[in-house]
Amino acid sequence: EMCIRDSSKDQDTVEVLRTLVQNLTQSTHPLGKSLDFLNDDIESMNKEYDHWRKQYQTSKQKYQSELKATDEALQPLQNKLLDLEDQIKDQKAKINAIKAQLIRNTDNIQNLLSSVVSSK
Repeated sequence: EMCIRDSSKDQDTVEVLRTLVQNLTQSTHPLGKSLDFLNDDIESMNKEYDHWRKQYQTSKQKYQSELKATDEALQPLQNKLLDLEDQIKDQKAKINAIKAQLIRNTDNIQNLLSSVVSSK
């Protein structure tokens, strides 16, 4: 009787272990499938990364090229602006010189008028 009970107990233990193994296998099966797809996902992400890196490099080169073209196109205008600023400075200097001459002439006229008036 003891032998039958031990055998029954052993069968129950084996049954419990079989159930646990089946549950474990069922639980790990989706994880295994996910791991199978992991390499594909990593490869896909690397390809996408390479695509965007190349896109960045292309856009950066295009930006540099456009920046250079813009600078070259603006250079004559910047030179003209500098020339115009120099001309304005020269004209202001001439205007100031003429104003100074006018003031001296006005003073000379005042002195001459004063001397004519005082000599009478």
